[in-house]
Amino acid sequence: MKTDKSLKRKIQIQNAHAWDIEQDIPWDLGIDVNKDLLPAIGEGHIVPDCTENEALVFSQALGLITAAAIAEHEKILVEMKQNFYYDIIKRYDVCDDFKTLGEMFFQDESKHSQTFNRYIDLYAGQLNVTPDELRSILPIHQRKSIFSFLFKLNSLMGGMAFWWAVFTLEEHSMAIYKFIRPVQNKIDPLYFTIHKLHFEEEVRHASFAQSMINLYRREGSTFLEKILKKMDFGIADAIEKLWIIAQYKRFAKVSKFKDRHPFFQTLTDIIEKINQLPLRQRIGLLKK
Repeated sequence: MKTDKSLKRKIQIQNAHAWDIEQDIPWDLGIDVNKDLLPAIGEGHIVPDCTENEALVFSQALGLITAAAIAEHEKILVEMKQNFYYDIIKRYDVCDDFKTLGEMFFQDESKHSQTFNRYIDLYAGQLNVTPDELRSILPIHQRKSIFSFLFKLNSLMGGMAFWWAVFTLEEHSMAIYKFIRPVQNKIDPLYFTIHKLHFEEEVRHASFAQSMINLYRREGSTFLEKILKKMDFGIADAIEKLWIIAQYKRFAKVSKFKDRHPFFQTLTDIIEKINQLPLRQRIGLLKK
């Protein structure tokens, strides 16, 4: 692959606008526990018969679930760099600038994961639980899991389902900021700032996942690769749906902390209402 001037320009832009986890995030703001994190807006987002306090707690729970999901997805992306990046670019002719953008992409993902995890640590302190205890009910991605195995298997067969999952996550994470921006005054300021910075950086490097998919579309030529090109998005979507179902089972264990803080008692009451809903609606509440 020949050097592309547009790649050099992307490198320059990302270097010029990169943010620092210590210097650019106002951690000293702390957390306002009276503010929403991910407010329920519109039909399909709201638990039926919710009180005002339950709506607040549910928005905070969704916000923490979202923060953990982003942190976990971006952490596992970095951990699987050998399988889903180095092993793939070995197959194709890519220029040094493409490789530089790849390294910058993974550095950003690591920083984002650390940032959202730090926020979760701070929030745990407000709820009278340790960070590990709070994470025990939040989403987790394990390197040795059935989900990672399925993505690896697809990649070994010449597929790109993993990068379709990354592309979808990037789109969803950017949509979250667009969702909370109109109601900024209702959102915990620190949470909002983190999503704003995350959004800005995702916009700058979001095209990398698409570049990996395009590389595969352009260069992949075996019969199996041609078949997988038509199936990879569906495979990625199916794996992610299975992962979401598994995470709900973790979230449903929140009652073990109901004596530690009113937040968990309220959340336990909400989950009892959620459990009475059809499975599709339950998944929708968490997915949205």
